[in-house]
Amino acid sequence: MKKFIFHLYMFFIFRSCLCQINETSSIDYNELTKYTLDTYDKNNKATRYHLNYDFQNHLFKEYSDYKLAFLPNVQYAIICHENDIDKNDNEKKTMIFWNIATYEIFIATSIYLNAFPVWYIEQKKNGNTFCMRFDSVGWYNNGRADICKNETLPCPDLIILNTSQVTYRYFNDDTLNLNKYFRKYNKKYGKSFESLLNKYSYYEYRIDNNWLAVPISEDFRIFQFNLTTFNECKSKGYDLHYPPPLSNYWGTNYKETWTWKKAFEYAEMITKCTKKPGLQILNNYNEDLNFFSTLCHSLNIPFITEDVKSNIKKCGLRKPFAIEKLSILKNLTENHYIEMWLNKTEVEEWQKSPYPESVDKQPIITYDKNYVSNVPQVNGMFYNTLFETKHYPEMKYAYVPGSTSILLGTGIIITKKSRFPDEAFEFIEVLINEKYPFYTELNISKSPIENIYGKKCIKNYETFKKNNCSSLIQSDGIYPYYYINNNKTNIIYLTHKNIGSKRGISVNVDTSNSSIFGNIFVNKDFICDKQANFEENTITYQNDYKLVIPLSNNRTVSLKSTIDININLDQTIEMICSIYDESLQKSKPIQFPYSNFYEMDNVISKSPISLLFAHLYYKHNTTNEGSFEQIVNECCDIIDNALIPYCQNNNNIKFSFTECFSNNLTMSIKYLNCKTKDDDEIPRYINCNYIPYSNNKGYILIIFSTISSFINMIFLSILLL
Repeated sequence: MKKFIFHLYMFFIFRSCLCQINETSSIDYNELTKYTLDTYDKNNKATRYHLNYDFQNHLFKEYSDYKLAFLPNVQYAIICHENDIDKNDNEKKTMIFWNIATYEIFIATSIYLNAFPVWYIEQKKNGNTFCMRFDSVGWYNNGRADICKNETLPCPDLIILNTSQVTYRYFNDDTLNLNKYFRKYNKKYGKSFESLLNKYSYYEYRIDNNWLAVPISEDFRIFQFNLTTFNECKSKGYDLHYPPPLSNYWGTNYKETWTWKKAFEYAEMITKCTKKPGLQILNNYNEDLNFFSTLCHSLNIPFITEDVKSNIKKCGLRKPFAIEKLSILKNLTENHYIEMWLNKTEVEEWQKSPYPESVDKQPIITYDKNYVSNVPQVNGMFYNTLFETKHYPEMKYAYVPGSTSILLGTGIIITKKSRFPDEAFEFIEVLINEKYPFYTELNISKSPIENIYGKKCIKNYETFKKNNCSSLIQSDGIYPYYYINNNKTNIIYLTHKNIGSKRGISVNVDTSNSSIFGNIFVNKDFICDKQANFEENTITYQNDYKLVIPLSNNRTVSLKSTIDININLDQTIEMICSIYDESLQKSKPIQFPYSNFYEMDNVISKSPISLLFAHLYYKHNTTNEGSFEQIVNECCDIIDNALIPYCQNNNNIKFSFTECFSNNLTMSIKYLNCKTKDDDEIPRYINCNYIPYSNNKGYILIIFSTISSFINMIFLSILLL
């Protein structure tokens, strides 16, 4: 009987598997290549497009031809298989996706459309017919608009958010906890998603050990300069050198020589040379904060600190050493060596108004949107976005000055009231699956997953590192390499040679000053490859003519050749990607060293850095402008106020009580490490646990106590007699 049951069980298992195989093999992909996209403008006027899907590349042919990216005037778009587009709503389901695209620019949505056919087929296998609606909502509404609270509000299933917006949505109770989906992902693929992420992405999308979003894109800031301007100013006698890595002038440790102070000096020289500002930062929402935090981190100034007693984050700019280091901004801004990006109308209104008496009355000065849409060609140097859209041949890529760049990014959330949470995560799984090109298409340099490159760098960069490694060690012989540690130059000798059919090196510790390596660095042979790996005995090329040598399974060191190198100013994609890689490696989030937290979004919305730059560049008035220290402290006042958490979001509330009010016998609750808002349910008062003398009941008690005491005295007197 047991054998019969076992064989019967195996029969059903086999039959189930066979059905799945037959179902998959019976799919006619030729019938699944035709899709229809209906776009709607602000007047709800529809335009229909017919799309053709290429299952070999997993992209729409119209996307590959750049037709999808530039569709005009799209408020929202609905994509379906061509057989489903005209079906009634009761015959199909529609998932709603809020994206950062704007009405005029559809390119940000066009990328996600490519994942729809793969996901659509998976849903068809499960017996579901889906379409997908993409709304061009924009950054602000994606992060702040009310959703799903009642039937009159929109209720998207998926939303793209930047890292600061994720926390706002979380504390607004809009996000679905994704922990169970990550556990399923780990079980399904046999590896944890967390282990695949780069070092900071892991912390940006989690709060209280809860996964709130799946990282979708990696963003950081890059640096460019106008080669023509540099050459013209050099010919006029200005002491300019191409920024690293395009010049050996900066030495082996450019982070200590190519600093923001030096970049500001160059901005001054370029301004005097060309009569135009020598430095420009990206003109967009919140970009001045990105620039300022990059500067702070590079100057070793903590932009955000924490008060241990209250557990409240604080502005870290008030200390004298911070004021002194930040003073390099004064010369840059007051003399207009930097191109200004603020809305001049709002600045003039601020200047004409009486000076604000409190933090709450400080203005929010925004960037000039008209200027942004007509950005002039860069005159000198440019602190730019990775997702740049305009390219000029005279603009060259260089390392961001100093030791740090800013790390940003976007993630995708499933809303708490999504109608299709399981299917929504399955769509996300398709997006991040490395066998499809979607994750690569959503990124430029690297994706949030370490081993998946972006679309600009994926084809060539890995091969470039291997080939450049082989080129650097192409000559046989023993050559010195150096590494600077604690201002001390350490020399180690490497033997260039063939190892089998490949180029490689032998490490000669015995003939080297290798104290920096301790006892870890040993005599060993390595060959050139795409990555440095200790177990596989491979090294690779980094940038600026350096070799990356593995010291152990989790430690590497970069060694620079002492051979003079002729710098090539014609930058290939591989060279640019090498600079991207260097910038990413030194990028940190704004709030570093802290994980993502809700109040950071409050700081961003108050725009304190914009007001700081308005003071330095324009001044509120010419007769009573405060000192640089006062301006920075005012900026800190705004930041500190924004960083006070709301009590409803605080799990460790500290409070005290006032004295009891005699008129109603209540005490006010003073919250010491959080603040309340009008629509919360946080108590403001509590009943007194005593009756004050100034209350009527207190007077009566006093009278009765006095009478009682008097009677007791009389009674005692009688007893004594």
